[in-house]
Amino acid sequence: MKPKLWRDMNRAWERFYLGIMVGVGLPVLALAGIVGGIYLWTRKIPFLADIEEQDGERRLILTLMEPAQVQAAYRQRQAELRALRERIVARAQAAVDEVEAEHLIALVQEDAD
Repeated sequence: MKPKLWRDMNRAWERFYLGIMVGVGLPVLALAGIVGGIYLWTRKIPFLADIEEQDGERRLILTLMEPAQVQAAYRQRQAELRALRERIVARAQAAVDEVEAEHLIALVQEDAD
């Protein structure tokens, strides 16, 4: 027989995981239901599209598109997001390299003292 503390810890982890699953799963299911309902009603798919304002700013709007248009727009958006991801990863790596270099300099200075 397992000690009471062990059972309580297992129950706490089970509740934690259940909370994570419900907290992530229900919003995803709700969004899928909304998109599915819109598609059944209009035969179009909601999609985030870029528009460029007269002042030069880009904004995202939610539009209804035909399924073929969504595929083309998704491919274009995917390429933009891939480029953005690569820039973010490069900047993060540069920041990590800088911190590691500073840490190494500090260690060398400590050893010199």
